[in-house]
Amino acid sequence: KTERSQFYQDLIFLLNEELEKINYRTIISRVDLEAQDPELGSFIDRILDYNYAGVISIGHFSPRYPDLLPKKLEFYHNAVFLNTPRGIGDAPCVRIDYGAGVREAVDYLVKKGRKRIALCINDISCDATKGRFAGYCAGLAGNGLPVLPELCWSAEDYGMRAWEGEVLDRILPQAAHVLIREQKVDAIIAGNDLWGVGLIHQLHRMRVKVPQDVSVVGYGDFEYCCWSSTPQLASINHGNRQIAAELIRMIDDLIRGVRTREEIAAAPVDVKSYFLPRASA
Repeated sequence: KTERSQFYQDLIFLLNEELEKINYRTIISRVDLEAQDPELGSFIDRILDYNYAGVISIGHFSPRYPDLLPKKLEFYHNAVFLNTPRGIGDAPCVRIDYGAGVREAVDYLVKKGRKRIALCINDISCDATKGRFAGYCAGLAGNGLPVLPELCWSAEDYGMRAWEGEVLDRILPQAAHVLIREQKVDAIIAGNDLWGVGLIHQLHRMRVKVPQDVSVVGYGDFEYCCWSSTPQLASINHGNRQIAAELIRMIDDLIRGVRTREEIAAAPVDVKSYFLPRASA
């Protein structure tokens, strides 16, 4: 899948590195699941026509084609998925608990005295953002704080959609104005690390001190973002190394005949995201 998220880039690198250690060679294929291309299905078929030992599908959902790729892989001889594929029966998959790290972050922020904690995300339509929101709600409830809709800022509500890229210079000033000036929040959990770093820059321009006035937490634990930020960005790691290890264990078992597809599908693996405190929190 075509994907600009640094998470997918890092996971691809990690999977390739670890697969090489056990003597597998990898071919990385990307398709744009958002494209209005009538040949998209046949293009995927041509990719799958190669004689692969197996396929690891790490990006298979899009609002336009929610189940196109899973259905292409449903009867492929050896295929495993990152997160539950839509539109097909049980499948071998590793699922990310996106909410676990957000719950940990909320717990940490409450212990630091934060009481108006905001969630700043792109949308509430995909599994990743739904998971973040569920973790946010669970964290607040677990600490006896109300879930206030006005503290959950979504770009989609303002007619803007962009996880990353050039449009952030429109999204983040709007988010910062609403959350800081109007809602008076004292902590923000951002949808990803680029948003987190961008919010810190925006707060600096507004003469808001981080973390003295407002704590900021990112999502992804991307080294180039977190460690280059001033202050260093606290973040939530997806559990990349465990994700890679579990996906590789599944595909290796399938290829070597250690377990059947049905046996693996009956025991999906859940990997918890986790919070990493740093100076911005």
